[in-house]
Amino acid sequence: MNTAPWFDQMFALSPDAARAFQIARLPLKPMDRPPLSMPSLQRSLRIDGKTHALNSAAGRGGGYGFSTTRQGVALLGIFGPTFKGGYGGAYMCQSMLRADIRQAANDPNVKSLLIILDTPGGSVAGTRDLHDEIRAADKKKPVFAFAEDCCCSAGMWIASAARTLYVNSTTATVGSVGIIASVIDSSVLYQVYGIRVIPIITGEHKATGMEGVPVSDRQIAHLQSIVDGLYAQMAGDISRGRGISRATLDGFEAKTFTGKDAVRNGLADGIKSLDATYAELVEHSEKYTGPNGHARAQIDRMERN
Repeated sequence: MNTAPWFDQMFALSPDAARAFQIARLPLKPMDRPPLSMPSLQRSLRIDGKTHALNSAAGRGGGYGFSTTRQGVALLGIFGPTFKGGYGGAYMCQSMLRADIRQAANDPNVKSLLIILDTPGGSVAGTRDLHDEIRAADKKKPVFAFAEDCCCSAGMWIASAARTLYVNSTTATVGSVGIIASVIDSSVLYQVYGIRVIPIITGEHKATGMEGVPVSDRQIAHLQSIVDGLYAQMAGDISRGRGISRATLDGFEAKTFTGKDAVRNGLADGIKSLDATYAELVEHSEKYTGPNGHARAQIDRMERN
């Protein structure tokens, strides 16, 4: 049986990504298991008359590195699922992304940061740290987020820390604010083969999800309480960052929205091209510079809404 380490975690993933990872966990032969395809971590974008390669080389401070435009905008990319360790380079590493954010925030040649996301989410572990890193950077320099087709779950959690979030298209998918976890009860399968697993443990919850051992209602209830607690933290951060009430977020019930509906429901600020988002950020950073820039921008945003 596939026992990849990510299935021991809680996730903030869009439904389609969660299904893909769940299929990868099933006890199927390799030939019967569909391939788990994810977008490349690297991407080239043309901004301000120059092609910028994102995540193409190791950066200073242990990160991926970032590209700086002639206008002093640090470009950072989050492409594909995000996990705290990155699993050998297969996925975006949240710790490396934090290093890049910190480096850009402290770079005297950087005036603002533009984070470009195309991600279905990732692990809960590491996401709030990355969110807080972006909030800290935004207090020093303006941070904008731009969703290129997908900004779901943990991606939405990350993007909510930015001062502004734009999406590239009416067909973009945004939202899926929620936590997901699963546990497989394989005890019936073991019984078919006449195998009895006897856990030797110090408490009932120590064997939750152990192969061949039934999953009890108490174990399920405990896992649900963990999921609910993590969601409360996620929803609290997104509510604060996006200016959406907790009741409104709860009412979404983890729905995924397309571009226009995401804007209408307050999950994004508008639909714009990458070039238009970049131009607005350059203008914004000139207006809201200095130690009080973040507060002034927040006041203006509330007055506009």
